[in-house]
Amino acid sequence: MSLVCLDLDNTLYNWVNYFGRSFRAMVHALARELEMPEAELVAQFRVVYAKQKSLEFSFAIQHLEICRALSTPEVAELIRVGRGAFLRVRRSILKPYSGVVSTLAWLVAQDHTLVAISSSSIYNAQLRLYELGLDQYFHALAAWDGFERDSDDEASDGYVPAGRTRRRSRIAADRR
Repeated sequence: MSLVCLDLDNTLYNWVNYFGRSFRAMVHALARELEMPEAELVAQFRVVYAKQKSLEFSFAIQHLEICRALSTPEVAELIRVGRGAFLRVRRSILKPYSGVVSTLAWLVAQDHTLVAISSSSIYNAQLRLYELGLDQYFHALAAWDGFERDSDDEASDGYVPAGRTRRRSRIAADRR
């Protein structure tokens, strides 16, 4: 038996295409809801992502400058609209590259132990592997914990806390 470590993002599937198109759908929906130019909204997202040093900051919407003047219910509605648009596009375009499934199945059949490695949070990496149907081939996942929730951010209620792993996963183990 041998160990095979595989990077996930842009190796097993097209992360740039999935994230870019999903992000654009979210921006379009939010701009329509807020009645503001998309370019201005993108500029506000850039500030948030730069501060957090990640494009996958789960709480980006409520950290937008425009949200400072909104009530908690208004921000919660924006989160619902924005995440809904993002998730609809993600479901439609997130697919493994051609040959990935057959290659992973062959590696497992050859008694290789597969470890997935991602620079995404453990929760997001598990989620994508599950949605791609690839988690069944991996024995472990190495990723980082994720973001801490702002304790005073009511609009973050229901979001995934740092370090949480998914309940629906066929991965045998995970390591942070």
